[in-house]
Amino acid sequence: MSFIDRRAHERVIYPAGQRPTLTVGGGTYEVLDCSERGLRVARTGAALLEASVDVQGRVRFPPGNEVMIEGVVLRVQGDAIAIQFTGLWIPRDVILR
Repeated sequence: MSFIDRRAHERVIYPAGQRPTLTVGGGTYEVLDCSERGLRVARTGAALLEASVDVQGRVRFPPGNEVMIEGVVLRVQGDAIAIQFTGLWIPRDVILR
């Protein structure tokens, strides 16, 4: 994992093979990076998420910790979808584990 410190909250970048997953509705997405206030997921060919859509789902961290989240899709850009948390956030200690 690596850290980007230009933001207000530490953002952890997960390498392939160690990525958490986000389950929203009927879709599951690999988490590319995550902070206490938001995350980016890999955009798949069948992505169901669009900009400005409210989302509720669950992030599953290896080896099985799960955290519920609420947020809004900020942007769908290139190969990633950015989500900002609006209600339920991810505690920092869970992200860093």
